[in-house]
Amino acid sequence: MEIKKKILFSARNSQKRKEQKKFLFLQNAQYKKFFFVAGLFLVFCILFFALQEGNIENTGVEKEDEENFFEQELENLSTENALNLAKKIQEKGIQLYKTEEYDKSERFLKFNIFLYSKYLPADHIDLAVSLYTLANILEIKGDYANAESFSRRALEIREKHLGKDHIDVANSLDHLAGSWGSKGNYEECEILLRRALEIREKHLGKDHIDVATSLDHLSALLGAKGDRIAAETLCRKSLEIREKHLGKDHIDVATSLDHLAYLLEAKGDHIAAEVFCRKARKIWQKNGSNLDIAKNLYILGSLVLRKKDALGAEIYFNKALDLLENSSEKKQLRENQLLIADIFLRLGSIKFSYGENSYDYLFNRALEIKQKILPKDHPDIKTTLSWIDFYRNIDTNASVDLGLLMGKSIKKAHEAKNTDQKKYNLTKNIRNKKDKEAQNLNLLSSFTEMIHRMCLVFPSLTERQQESYLQAHIRFRLGIFLSGLLSPLDQKQVYSNLMLYRGISSRTLRDRVLATETPQIAQLYEQLSKARREYAAASILPNPTQEQKKIAQEALEQKEKAERELRQISRGFSQNQKNFASDIQGLQNTLGQEDVLVDFLFYNHTEPRRIVGLYNKERLIAFIIKPKGTVVRVDLGEALPVRQAAESFRQELISGKNILIDGETSGEALYRLVWKPLQKHLRDKTRAYIIPDDILCFIPFEALIRKNQNRSMFLAERIEILYLSSPLDLLEYSSESPQSNEGFLCLGGVSYSGKPKVSHQIASRSSSLDSPEKGESFWGDLPGAEWEAKNLAKIYKKTHPQNPLIYLSKQEACEENLIRKAPGIKYCHLATHGFFKSILQEEQNTRSKKNRDIDMLFNPEEESQLTLNFFKSKDGINPYLYSGIVLAGANLKQNSANFNDGILTAEELAAINLRGMSLLTLSACETGIGVGISGQGISGLRMAAQVAGVRSMLISLWKVDDVGTQAFMEAFYKRLWHHKKGKLQSLRETRLEWIKKNRLGMRGAKGEDIYSLRVWAAFILSGEK
Repeated sequence: MEIKKKILFSARNSQKRKEQKKFLFLQNAQYKKFFFVAGLFLVFCILFFALQEGNIENTGVEKEDEENFFEQELENLSTENALNLAKKIQEKGIQLYKTEEYDKSERFLKFNIFLYSKYLPADHIDLAVSLYTLANILEIKGDYANAESFSRRALEIREKHLGKDHIDVANSLDHLAGSWGSKGNYEECEILLRRALEIREKHLGKDHIDVATSLDHLSALLGAKGDRIAAETLCRKSLEIREKHLGKDHIDVATSLDHLAYLLEAKGDHIAAEVFCRKARKIWQKNGSNLDIAKNLYILGSLVLRKKDALGAEIYFNKALDLLENSSEKKQLRENQLLIADIFLRLGSIKFSYGENSYDYLFNRALEIKQKILPKDHPDIKTTLSWIDFYRNIDTNASVDLGLLMGKSIKKAHEAKNTDQKKYNLTKNIRNKKDKEAQNLNLLSSFTEMIHRMCLVFPSLTERQQESYLQAHIRFRLGIFLSGLLSPLDQKQVYSNLMLYRGISSRTLRDRVLATETPQIAQLYEQLSKARREYAAASILPNPTQEQKKIAQEALEQKEKAERELRQISRGFSQNQKNFASDIQGLQNTLGQEDVLVDFLFYNHTEPRRIVGLYNKERLIAFIIKPKGTVVRVDLGEALPVRQAAESFRQELISGKNILIDGETSGEALYRLVWKPLQKHLRDKTRAYIIPDDILCFIPFEALIRKNQNRSMFLAERIEILYLSSPLDLLEYSSESPQSNEGFLCLGGVSYSGKPKVSHQIASRSSSLDSPEKGESFWGDLPGAEWEAKNLAKIYKKTHPQNPLIYLSKQEACEENLIRKAPGIKYCHLATHGFFKSILQEEQNTRSKKNRDIDMLFNPEEESQLTLNFFKSKDGINPYLYSGIVLAGANLKQNSANFNDGILTAEELAAINLRGMSLLTLSACETGIGVGISGQGISGLRMAAQVAGVRSMLISLWKVDDVGTQAFMEAFYKRLWHHKKGKLQSLRETRLEWIKKNRLGMRGAKGEDIYSLRVWAAFILSGEK
């Protein structure tokens, strides 16, 4: 309509054009029409370029008159001539698009679409080209909504006329994927990109040059999702294809090199990234545009900045800026301007680190550019605003030291500070309380935007990708937000976002289990479960051959393919984090008057002037949520003293020997550091829901010691404690309808050297290759565990005579029987060996060769001496493979990746549908240990059980002797079943009984020290109370 209007204006304001129009309409037949078509096209072009210069103004003609006039003029054209005109306009529009004259191209294409829509069916194939090209232009200009609409329409037309696997359809798939990716809809984006890749590989072959483009697109998406390993693999494959077909000096090869450098830099491999980036630079300098060279310089500058060389980085950024600002392309290319804005932000942060107040000017320039080009609600604008506000909130006291730190001399650093100090102080005084409030609101808005995007993206990620995404996109920014969003800001607003981050990994995976009530989804979930078992079985073979490694990789690919298929069909069910989004009031409503929720979180407290040098301090905070009132944030100080006290306390509990820290026991020290500062907020509370983080996940808070008038008192005597992985767990438990699970499955007296005995043939992956013995050591029999299991079975049978009872022992206590019989059971008790192997631990209690990345088997008879780094995860390694339980047949030689190998890893446990299981007890040693994942809990048996659908787990944090475990478990279950008390109440009363008997000096029947702190503190309850 805009085009029609401007044509009308030009015609009404030009007497010469009026005469031309009159002449054209007074002549006869085709001859007249020919001149009319040619004349109209010429007039349109002349008027169009006049419009670009702004020479034609509104004439005041009414819109209705314009439309009538234009319609009347077109009625004098034959369909053939109108379509010829439309074709020429389309060709001109595409030509202008190729020369990057986007505004002109957009107007031609819109006029073409108008003509085609008038004379052709709405889904005619000729429309697809204009729609597709127009969608590209609109995306470049930031109009994502309309770009997606045109792109979707072009795809539908091509699929209808050409078929869903036509090569042209792949182009439309790529573009629509780009539209969805820009909005953060990674799930739909990945589906389309994989489809486009399959089409191109099918029609063109796997090493065709166009396939390299598809690989690049998919690699960029996976990189955005945080899956750097898969992204790097695809990028290297694309680079290999391009070098083969185009030669090593082609600009497309340089594009791949820059992309690879970016991925390597994100992984932390800065040296390799810089090598590839410099290699790309040589190509760009020969054949690239100013924009290409500038982008490469920007990447190089960022790499140098990571090495703390701010002066070197500044040189690269300024070179890139000179190229862009002196380029004739800068007015046409939106990408040019956005890169200039990003460079201003980088330079601003460097100037800030020097103590120079010119940073504010650079930040404002960057913001102005982005606000001019991008939609006002674009996430990039919100991020930029929060970044700027965060800097403006900080004082310049540390600027001199940072000048030194970044390579500037003392003299220059002092000069920079003294020159600008008066201006800075004036600026600082102007920023009043109202400014601070506005800046906090901007920070909070960006925090909310980040969490919203995370919730949108997370359901589309495979398990392997989730931790990578959090590390790549969330944790650093989370530290920035928590550093800036301090009191007096209402912390309820901050925590409403943080609560969605806590435990999102297990919550998202658990949603897939909750969706299995639908038959189709249940079938897909079964396929995923099988794929997980194949992957786990293939991955834990010791000393694997190349063929076995290949089998493990193929199993991983099959597992992730099954995950993607399940996601696509069950995405409507993955709503937990959306349904409960920011519902602080709902969370408070689940708490009783005697309840309190305490959420501990380690984070990197960042001072922005130190960002360039990556200088920050890890701190610990706690959020306290009560049934009424606001959320309280308590700063617990630097993390290192807490970590040291927690590690000492754990060793003290395991060894039974006091470890003193500044004259007090480690339990007293840890109490002083993490609990005493909270006391004033907890005085009237008798039950605490604790969400621990990092190393605190391995500490029984109940055993913390409080001195009271020369008398030591355990925290267990003061308050009930239940552990959660996320505050949303409480909302889930209160909203879910009760399950109909019944019965008790009890496993003990396992025959570790006996051949597993099952009721049907066990599937296994065939292989002609023999694997070596798992080790010279073997899993020893546990006679106490057999007695424990039999005794608990008797108690259950006596208290629940009508309910199912399944007892597995000897060779029947095998992996396959457990997997088949556990679903539908209400209580499950496993009395057997458990294990945990740290990813970072090279050689400790292992039963395989030294330095093996995946080393599952270690001597269960020896205690693990844990270190501060013991619990940390490692990029690219699946932590679910590092803990598990031992079952029948574990000591037998395995010749292939056998499902029934006697080792049930956390990976396999997570694959079992245990929805509705009220309690899973793992009384073996260290079943509560796993790989600590910041903000997400423990990736091991604990998280695996939660993913599988278990509502509560009773687990051990260290090895406890057989007799002590038997007595403790018997007392707990009697309270649970005979006295019909809740799980948490039963556990607390059992603890208090043990504490009392220990103080009285009581011992076991044969004099065993079964009532010691080491016994009762080992077991904790996680989940529902």
